[in-house]
Amino acid sequence: MNEDDEEEEQIEDDLPPENIKLVNKKANKRANSNKKIADEEKRLFWQRVFADPVGRREMWEFISVQCHGFSPPFGISNNGAPYREITWFNAGQYELGQRLYQMWLRIARDGVLVMHDENDPNFKVEKKKNVPIKIRPTNPFTD
Repeated sequence: MNEDDEEEEQIEDDLPPENIKLVNKKANKRANSNKKIADEEKRLFWQRVFADPVGRREMWEFISVQCHGFSPPFGISNNGAPYREITWFNAGQYELGQRLYQMWLRIARDGVLVMHDENDPNFKVEKKKNVPIKIRPTNPFTD
């Protein structure tokens, strides 16, 4: 090992991990590989969560109730006046919920849609009876 290699290692030790790629090509390749592995692990984790009915139910609870992800974040006081501090607090929770929700849509879109079907009252579809549909033929020239 020469002096240059020792200096380069010392520089790498002093830099934050995101800046190592500016110094060393090997470190850049290693950081890219580690990021790909981490991204794949994240994708598999969220897909497992949304593949399980309990996971979907708990994520719905978290996003819709805890983070107010689907309701406006406005707060009001007991007398009905706007309450600025609560609004900002709720807006922070809402923002967290939206970031998570959008990440879930990118990673596990099908599971998120199933979560809506199972838990969201706006997505509930009433089952219809098997009633035959009567179609009356129409003629645009005679009607």
